Amino acid sequence: MAIIGKLSDNKSSLIGGFNDTQNSLTVTSLSHVQSQRLSELIDVDTSARVDGSIIMWDEPSQTYKIRPDIDHPNLSVVGGSF
Repeated sequence: MAIIGKLSDNKSSLIGGFNDTQNSLTVTSLSHVQSQRLSELIDVDTSARVDGSIIMWDEPSQTYKIRPDIDHPNLSVVGGSF
């Protein structure tokens, strides 16, 4: 016997469903998701942020770092005509 359910917001509109025979959860829309700034995320270090900065993954700290340069030994920029 399958258990089938519905996910609803406080207005009782369908936003998804669950079917245990398929072990799946389907979300058709998200509600009440507030906007966030990149600087508010706990795994993003924005301390070196300046105009024109880029985002790079920092393996030792397991965080994203906002950097004003792309000087990194593991980075290769390939392509384009110069």
